Amino acid sequence: MTRLSTLLIATALLLAACAEPTDEPGDTEGPGDLLRSSLERDANPDVDADTRARLSADNRAFAFDLLHQIRADEPGENIFYSPHSISIALAMAYGGASGGTYDEMGEVLRFTLDEDDLHRAFNALDLDLATRGDVDVEEGDPPTLRVLNATWGQYDYPFSDSYLDKLAVNYGAGLRAVDFISEPEENRLRINEWVEEKTEGRIEDLLPEEAIDSLTRLVLTNAIYFLAGWEYPFDEDVTDDRPFTLADGTTIDAPIMRQNEVFGFYQGDQTRAASLPYVGGDLSFIALKPADPADFDTWADGLDQAHFDAVIDGLSNSQGTVSLPKFELEGDYDLKGLFESMGWTNYHELAGMVEEGFHDELEISAILHKSFISLDEEGTEAAAATAVIIRDGSAPQDPIAMAFDRPFIYAIYDHPTDSILFLGEMVDPTQ
Repeated sequence: MTRLSTLLIATALLLAACAEPTDEPGDTEGPGDLLRSSLERDANPDVDADTRARLSADNRAFAFDLLHQIRADEPGENIFYSPHSISIALAMAYGGASGGTYDEMGEVLRFTLDEDDLHRAFNALDLDLATRGDVDVEEGDPPTLRVLNATWGQYDYPFSDSYLDKLAVNYGAGLRAVDFISEPEENRLRINEWVEEKTEGRIEDLLPEEAIDSLTRLVLTNAIYFLAGWEYPFDEDVTDDRPFTLADGTTIDAPIMRQNEVFGFYQGDQTRAASLPYVGGDLSFIALKPADPADFDTWADGLDQAHFDAVIDGLSNSQGTVSLPKFELEGDYDLKGLFESMGWTNYHELAGMVEEGFHDELEISAILHKSFISLDEEGTEAAAATAVIIRDGSAPQDPIAMAFDRPFIYAIYDHPTDSILFLGEMVDPTQ
């Protein structure tokens, strides 16, 4: 190496060492850091009663829309999912959507509020639900209800400050900086571990193998966990195998619990319902069935938010006996295909997630949901998790292999001034 070359390299290293670090998003953080807004979560969002009620009604409407779509997609199957978890996870994605994606998401998810009001209302709802365990009970334990959000982003991707602000202020979620490009499998396992931990081990492997790849840029996750005892527990000695009639009229034996207490009952022309309270009284298990036992499918197809709300409004406390099967089941849903059947087909307009001027090639590649419920004489344990996977939608290019293993010309070039600062020819690197 010549003295001139040594001097040039030393000078370059000195300049680099003295340079001021940039504060552009993603440039100063690395894997393991938290890319979050400087803003704190709004612990007291200004949301009036009408806005809260409208969000809840919209969420109920979406819950039944999705129920009908799952029933059509999986006829005759047990169904269990958390529309709340799905709505929250997708609301975080909605905060960065634009154009046709924004419009279609809003329609399918029943997001009718102004966007700022929507995020504030979700925050208020979340904070309200977090207080469900803060009750004094004479017997038993207060219910456990946890709703948690976490986001995972490529550490050097230019996520916009405004988008990070929405996540922090309304969902309490900082962006965990990870390296999907170099470590997709490691981060898939990391996200799955987070979900499993937050759901007390009930939701495993939310992200299946190959769900995350080197083009993944952002994963939005929500986990919900619920554990509550009945206000009036069932007596295990009364539980017995009894006939359970299927939709086609055939019968099977199933473990059926029975309890005689003061419950909320509804007896309408189309629907029968019972409301079984959990400890504390704020939460309850609502069971609904058709008044005509032979007409289950037609009744279920017509069950919507308005009908459900009428049932809730019509509940009346009365002494009575409730028989309920004891069961445990899991759900596993790839929601993107279901949403496409519901009218949401545009998944690639997400300009609000990135800095202005950056090429917008993100797309929602998968929406995954898993659920668990166990219902027995003591109470109910339920858990669910949702993941929204967002990846670089640009077509992957074939890797380039270029070997300079024979003589070549080279230059040190300044692009802003179109200046060749140095020019050379290499014919023998051993000289």
